[in-house]
Amino acid sequence: MIIADKLMHASFIEGAQASNAKLSRFKHNSLEHLQILLNSTDTQQGQNTLVATEGVFSMDGDQAPLPEMVAISKQANAWLMVDDAHGFGTLGKHGRGVIETHNLSQQQVPIVMATFGKAIGTAGAFVAGSHDFIDYLINFASHYIYSTAMPAAQAYATLMSLQAKQSAERRTILAERIEQFKSLVNQAGLTLMPSNTAIQPLLIGDAQKALAASEKLKALGLWVTAIRYPTVPKHTDRLRITLTAGHETRDIEALVDGLQIVLLDKKEQMSDV
Repeated sequence: MIIADKLMHASFIEGAQASNAKLSRFKHNSLEHLQILLNSTDTQQGQNTLVATEGVFSMDGDQAPLPEMVAISKQANAWLMVDDAHGFGTLGKHGRGVIETHNLSQQQVPIVMATFGKAIGTAGAFVAGSHDFIDYLINFASHYIYSTAMPAAQAYATLMSLQAKQSAERRTILAERIEQFKSLVNQAGLTLMPSNTAIQPLLIGDAQKALAASEKLKALGLWVTAIRYPTVPKHTDRLRITLTAGHETRDIEALVDGLQIVLLDKKEQMSDV
């Protein structure tokens, strides 16, 4: 039995559907609905149950209530898996993501995965867990067994990046940029979706309007992607703004200027992009 958050990444849902397990999905970040599914007849018949969530959700930028999910999963004797693709490298004292942020152990979160293609800046991904679990994957996960190994140069670049990410300096800069952006957007009279992470979505609610806004921003030298249905639910089409430690103060100012011009029809002079 797999019980996954409704907003889990499409690749996870496809993988779950391709397995022999029964897949159920709970309302986004709803501990109550998760508990109802865990209490269902199917999970009370001795089945292995996997609860799956993302650490930072890729389209909304919000975070899972992990400490509570740990307690609920433990009570139900279920595995808890966290896909931390968007938290790994950006959150935690040493950049180890939401698991480190909440000071959780491998026993509390038996399966953690993340990509190297986001904050780490290379490619590939990893799955972390107990020795028994990893031995099992090595022997039975056919997609891993029959895939080509990571090139040595890529592995070395990834290792160097992981070591560099242990420094908190760039995460501190990123946190400052996030707060600066949220403050300026608020002053401008625009409303963001709730998020304290590097993913800052701005709800548009219409696919064509989101696309048009993205194109106008591109013409101003600002790369802001339009996310539309079916990637997100209907009528939640949005601009997905992603901030990095590489952005400078003037970049954030120029972005907010551009958003005002495009979305509020303000014609003030833009800051340098």
